[in-house]
Amino acid sequence: MYSACSCVDDAFITMMNMAQHQKYPLAKKLVFGLPSIAMALLIFYFSSLERIDLPLDEISFNDLIFHFLAYFLFGLSLLLAAYPWSAKTPYPLSTIFILILIGVCYAASDEIHQGFVPNRNCSFIDFLADSVGVAASIVIGSRFVRKADRNRI
Repeated sequence: MYSACSCVDDAFITMMNMAQHQKYPLAKKLVFGLPSIAMALLIFYFSSLERIDLPLDEISFNDLIFHFLAYFLFGLSLLLAAYPWSAKTPYPLSTIFILILIGVCYAASDEIHQGFVPNRNCSFIDFLADSVGVAASIVIGSRFVRKADRNRI
């Protein structure tokens, strides 16, 4: 029987194997991670603002659209950051799981952070939009990487 603990163990082993993979030099690996760091900082900056005037007031749920899009881009940047570390380029499910987990944990911390910002609140609906955005981008993006690698062969 395959339990959640063994899934996490497999994911940890996969990450350790990825860290030992020398497909790219360390400096290049860090460059691949810069967009993720930039997106995380940008998301943190906007969630620190007391008020954000959204340009699309006539569209209902525009806040959820912006949450989804911001975390969709964050998920793509996480996928890019994992690329030089991955020994297998169709990403294994454990790698996809870890990337989604990183994105969802950051979304949770962002919503908790907003609870401490004046005139902002911690919203479970926003967290769901963030989580769906990051998961969708990682799943869709990993499919494109798989297709690109098949076409390269």
